[in-house]
Amino acid sequence: MRGLTASEMLDVFERGRQRGDAERALLLLATAQDAQVESLAPLPVGRRNALLLELHELTFGPRLEGLIACPGCGETLELSLHVDELMSQPDSEDASWKHLSIEGFEIDARVPTGADLIAIERQTDLSAARRLLLERCVRCTRGGRRRSPARLPTSVIERVGEELAAADAQSVTQLELRCPSCGDPQTVMFDIASFLWSELQAWVPRLLEQAHTLAATHGWSEADVLAMSAWRREAYLELGSR
Repeated sequence: MRGLTASEMLDVFERGRQRGDAERALLLLATAQDAQVESLAPLPVGRRNALLLELHELTFGPRLEGLIACPGCGETLELSLHVDELMSQPDSEDASWKHLSIEGFEIDARVPTGADLIAIERQTDLSAARRLLLERCVRCTRGGRRRSPARLPTSVIERVGEELAAADAQSVTQLELRCPSCGDPQTVMFDIASFLWSELQAWVPRLLEQAHTLAATHGWSEADVLAMSAWRREAYLELGSR
């Protein structure tokens, strides 16, 4: 995998603007790997997340800087992390089925994939998304009869979730923070897919502004400007402002 070029950033952003985070994540990875989105959809979410962290490092660097709201009081907190801090080892390489026996139920379950996230992202409400995810990732029987996974007892669903989370640790990232305003420790979820897209979203306007200014000043084409390194674009802009 390689980092995204300036031209690829604009192309991916244009193609992904009307899509959800799950589709955007695979579009980013497919571009960086010169692959088809369809070939990456079967990857377990944890493996996908590990690749997105690697892509962030290759494109924007190893540090992740941002803002997050305290779940307790709403205070805006600064987030500063290193890619290595978010890596869990090992991540699951495939979404193979795992057999579990829980409270009299015989269950086959597999970790969710990128394709699963795309499917549930298109649902209109949380309960429908939850039901669809269970139907896609869980099969169960009791007394030899097949049962709907969506109708399993809550305790069984929780156990299945714990088993799958342990099998694919990179799929869910929780950050432990202490808010300086309310003083309470808080657990917040970190989603590298949405974070990486927000980085791209912040980068694109600056990139377009650079391309516009340099094209207007020197008569260069967009392709000429985007082919330059970030340092060279900044250097030409600085010269033009003198």
